[in-house]
Amino acid sequence: MKRYYQPEIETAPREKILEIQNEKIVRQVRHVWDNVPYYRHLMEEKGVTPDDIKSVDDIRKLPFLSKADLRDAYPYGLLGTDLKNCVRIQSTSGTTGRRVVAFYTQKDIDLWEDCTARAIVAAGGTEEDVVQVCYGYGLFTGGPGLHGGSHKVGCLTLPMSSGNTERQIQFMMDLGTTILCCTPSYAAYIGESLAEQGYNQTLLLGSDAAFGGRELYFTQHGNYTMRDYKYYTQNGFLPEDYFVWWGYEDKYLFQFARDEVTRMAEEGEPFNLTMLTVDTHFTDG
Repeated sequence: MKRYYQPEIETAPREKILEIQNEKIVRQVRHVWDNVPYYRHLMEEKGVTPDDIKSVDDIRKLPFLSKADLRDAYPYGLLGTDLKNCVRIQSTSGTTGRRVVAFYTQKDIDLWEDCTARAIVAAGGTEEDVVQVCYGYGLFTGGPGLHGGSHKVGCLTLPMSSGNTERQIQFMMDLGTTILCCTPSYAAYIGESLAEQGYNQTLLLGSDAAFGGRELYFTQHGNYTMRDYKYYTQNGFLPEDYFVWWGYEDKYLFQFARDEVTRMAEEGEPFNLTMLTVDTHFTDG
């Protein structure tokens, strides 16, 4: 199954990607030099001008921006366009110091939503899915970003925001949520809440559940039954020496999930089946 929202970008050959990157870095550095005095001053201190930047290989010549710089330039010091061109801001929480504010033009928002749409489609999302967005919808960029990306894919979007777990579960069940967008820790907390309500829970994944402490985490947070690479190779569902990518591919994951859903439904108890796909997570990062 091909899972691309913008195949012309996502499947572009490496040479084409490098060509785009080289063109954009040259243009971006010139734009910043002309429009952001704060960063231009940093470049001048380092003795660098836009003429020194010919390709991405020259990034090492540019000065770094630290978190302190982002705070010192608050609020407008790093703005690279007229304020009238901006349509939204997002910012950090400010829990460790002054907030870092990002200004968005409409083009920025369109690009961000394209990126989140790619992520949804890469995970298997289509216009037939129901996407429950549990990221915050305030100044944090997660909620609005996934919301817009879900719209672009054509999914039914539930703008739940964060918290109120009982309501999250109610909408999840009543509206048939098929994609959950949230932090891993909140997904685990939802799992704990479902366990407290008597749900039988199973986690399916095509890699070794012990990797990264996932088996320990999910058995302690929600009492999940693990069905991973080891389980399916050691119990005869796949040859013992079978190994692709991280273990087995998503085509087998979905086959096993169908069988697991059938088994759990026949038990007559409420259940939660969670799958972790791997086909889009390449072994080289």
